[in-house]
Amino acid sequence: MSTGTAIIQDAGRKIGVHSKASPMSPDDLVIAMGILNSMVEEWLSRSIFLGTVPLEKPADDLSESIDMRNAITNNLAIAMAAEFDNGKTIVSGTLAANAAKSLDFLEKVYRKIPIPNKVVSSTLPRGAGSDRGFRSRAFFGKDATVKN
Repeated sequence: MSTGTAIIQDAGRKIGVHSKASPMSPDDLVIAMGILNSMVEEWLSRSIFLGTVPLEKPADDLSESIDMRNAITNNLAIAMAAEFDNGKTIVSGTLAANAAKSLDFLEKVYRKIPIPNKVVSSTLPRGAGSDRGFRSRAFFGKDATVKN
């Protein structure tokens, strides 16, 4: 688990907007935090459930697991590049490829896939025992759904 500031600074290093000699300003951290929050919300809307919480301030803990860190920082760096580019291209081909590969990993591991209810035929019995003359109650109705 990392703080939002650490993740933002790592992403900033990848695109050259943060270093020890030229650190990101507090205003830049707040802008990048908004980008990080919107990126995580976008992934959530695409059914990629990371278990993270939106940051209220950059120093808050993101609550990500260890295997998510590279995917978050690589994709955040690309998302931040448009805001911090100062008229120059700062996203390398390697960074773009790593970001795509790590996002693909997140989708494979953390995407929730809904499992539909089973549709059964009318010849499937509801259970064992006597139907007591009510044959229609002993079997599922046509195209009935059964919970998993």
